[in-house]
Amino acid sequence: VMHKTLTDALYSKCPIIYRYRDAADTENRTLMVWGFLCGSGWFELLINLSDSLEKNARLQQQAGVPDSKLPMINQVKEKFGGLRVYMKNGSPELHALIEKAQLASISICECCGDEGKMVVVDGYVMTRCSNHIGHVAN
Repeated sequence: VMHKTLTDALYSKCPIIYRYRDAADTENRTLMVWGFLCGSGWFELLINLSDSLEKNARLQQQAGVPDSKLPMINQVKEKFGGLRVYMKNGSPELHALIEKAQLASISICECCGDEGKMVVVDGYVMTRCSNHIGHVAN
């Protein structure tokens, strides 16, 4: 799980796309209640992606799109060594930004953010630099 200070930075910079992260009601609840289920090494990638998504959401909001129809991140996690970002109310443009970030993640160490590559350790696929092979990301 990403460090709390980095998680808080993402939430405060992008309040629209992460708006239901703490929703108590089941209608609006997202899997973001568990936080960012990936290592802190992907923070820079996520802050850049989130900022782009947030700017788009802000423009939609200013154009009168109701909150219920604005883009919203439902889950962020590591899967098979790469970043996965799941969004509700996305557009082809926003999904292309997400896809680009997901592709970039497989060459960035999930632990530290340095250049990395996909490796298999004990049957688990992960993206690591040479210093973090076998380390658990946090």
